[in-house]
Amino acid sequence: MCQYKTLAVSNNGYAILCRQCNNIQLAYGTSLHTISLLEFHCLLQLIEDNIKMHKGYGFPNHKICKLPTSSNLTWIILSPSELPAILEIFEEAQHALMVEDTIIELGIYSN
Repeated sequence: MCQYKTLAVSNNGYAILCRQCNNIQLAYGTSLHTISLLEFHCLLQLIEDNIKMHKGYGFPNHKICKLPTSSNLTWIILSPSELPAILEIFEEAQHALMVEDTIIELGIYSN
Protein backbone atom coordinates (compact mmCIF):
# COMPACT_ATOMS: atom_id res chain seq x y z
CA MET A 1 0.00 0.00 0.00
CA CYS A 2 1.42 3.34 -1.02
CA GLN A 3 2.24 6.01 1.54
CA TYR A 4 2.39 9.36 -0.22
CA LYS A 5 4.33 12.51 0.52
CA THR A 6 3.26 15.68 -1.26
CA LEU A 7 6.15 17.20 -3.20
CA ALA A 8 4.39 20.01 -5.09
CA VAL A 9 0.90 21.43 -5.54
CA SER A 10 -0.38 24.18 -7.82
CA ASN A 11 -3.60 25.20 -9.51
CA ASN A 12 -2.44 23.18 -12.52
CA GLY A 13 -1.52 19.90 -10.86
CA TYR A 14 0.61 18.15 -8.27
CA ALA A 15 3.46 15.73 -7.70
CA ILE A 16 3.45 13.17 -4.88
CA LEU A 17 6.04 10.56 -3.91
CA CYS A 18 5.20 7.03 -2.77
CA ARG A 19 7.66 6.18 -0.03
CA GLN A 20 7.17 2.42 -0.54
CA CYS A 21 7.71 2.08 -4.30
CA ASN A 22 9.64 5.36 -4.76
CA ASN A 23 7.52 6.38 -7.76
CA ILE A 24 6.09 9.82 -8.35
CA GLN A 25 2.52 10.50 -9.35
CA LEU A 26 2.40 13.56 -11.56
CA ALA A 27 -0.97 15.17 -12.22
CA TYR A 28 -1.19 17.96 -14.76
CA GLY A 29 -4.30 19.22 -16.51
CA THR A 30 -6.56 16.21 -16.98
CA SER A 31 -3.94 13.46 -16.82
CA LEU A 32 -2.18 11.52 -14.08
CA HIS A 33 1.08 9.66 -14.69
CA THR A 34 3.09 7.40 -12.39
CA ILE A 35 6.79 7.77 -13.14
CA SER A 36 10.07 6.61 -11.66
CA LEU A 37 12.56 9.04 -10.15
CA LEU A 38 14.75 8.60 -13.23
CA GLU A 39 11.82 9.44 -15.52
CA PHE A 40 11.05 12.45 -13.33
CA HIS A 41 14.56 13.86 -13.76
CA CYS A 42 14.54 13.13 -17.52
CA LEU A 43 11.17 14.87 -17.95
CA LEU A 44 12.42 17.87 -15.99
CA GLN A 45 15.34 18.17 -18.40
CA LEU A 46 13.03 17.79 -21.42
CA ILE A 47 10.74 20.52 -20.11
CA GLU A 48 13.69 22.87 -19.62
CA ASP A 49 14.95 22.03 -23.12
CA ASN A 50 11.51 22.64 -24.65
CA ILE A 51 11.26 26.04 -22.94
CA LYS A 52 14.61 27.06 -24.45
CA MET A 53 13.75 25.61 -27.85
CA HIS A 54 10.35 27.32 -28.12
CA LYS A 55 11.27 30.68 -26.61
CA GLY A 56 9.84 33.37 -28.84
CA TYR A 57 7.77 30.85 -30.83
CA GLY A 58 5.09 32.79 -32.71
CA PHE A 59 2.19 30.52 -31.71
CA PRO A 60 2.47 30.00 -27.93
CA ASN A 61 -0.84 28.12 -27.61
CA HIS A 62 -0.15 25.45 -30.26
CA LYS A 63 0.25 21.96 -28.79
CA ILE A 64 3.71 21.22 -30.21
CA CYS A 65 5.74 20.08 -27.18
CA LYS A 66 5.77 16.27 -26.79
CA LEU A 67 6.89 14.68 -23.54
CA PRO A 68 7.16 10.88 -23.44
CA THR A 69 5.50 8.70 -20.83
CA SER A 70 6.31 5.14 -19.78
CA SER A 71 3.80 3.94 -22.40
CA ASN A 72 4.97 4.01 -26.00
CA LEU A 73 1.39 4.82 -26.98
CA THR A 74 0.86 7.84 -24.71
CA TRP A 75 2.48 11.27 -24.77
CA ILE A 76 2.01 14.46 -22.78
CA ILE A 77 1.31 17.19 -25.33
CA LEU A 78 1.73 20.80 -24.21
CA SER A 79 1.90 24.23 -25.73
CA PRO A 80 4.89 26.51 -25.10
CA SER A 81 2.64 28.67 -22.90
CA GLU A 82 1.91 25.66 -20.63
CA LEU A 83 5.55 24.72 -20.07
CA PRO A 84 6.27 27.23 -17.27
CA ALA A 85 3.34 25.92 -15.20
CA ILE A 86 4.46 22.29 -15.39
CA LEU A 87 8.08 23.36 -14.84
CA GLU A 88 6.99 25.03 -11.60
CA ILE A 89 5.55 21.73 -10.35
CA PHE A 90 8.72 19.84 -11.34
CA GLU A 91 11.07 22.37 -9.75
CA GLU A 92 9.09 22.47 -6.50
CA ALA A 93 9.04 18.66 -6.43
CA GLN A 94 12.77 18.49 -7.16
CA HIS A 95 13.45 20.84 -4.26
CA ALA A 96 11.27 18.72 -1.94
CA LEU A 97 13.13 15.57 -3.05
CA MET A 98 16.49 17.22 -2.27
CA VAL A 99 15.21 18.21 1.20
CA GLU A 100 13.91 14.66 1.75
CA ASP A 101 17.30 13.19 0.74
CA THR A 102 19.11 15.57 3.08
CA ILE A 103 16.83 14.66 5.99
CA ILE A 104 17.43 10.95 5.36
CA GLU A 105 21.21 11.45 5.08
CA LEU A 106 21.24 13.34 8.38
CA GLY A 107 19.30 10.53 10.03
CA ILE A 108 16.42 12.68 11.22
CA TYR A 109 13.76 11.04 9.05
CA SER A 110 10.68 9.72 10.81
CA ASN A 111 7.46 8.22 9.48
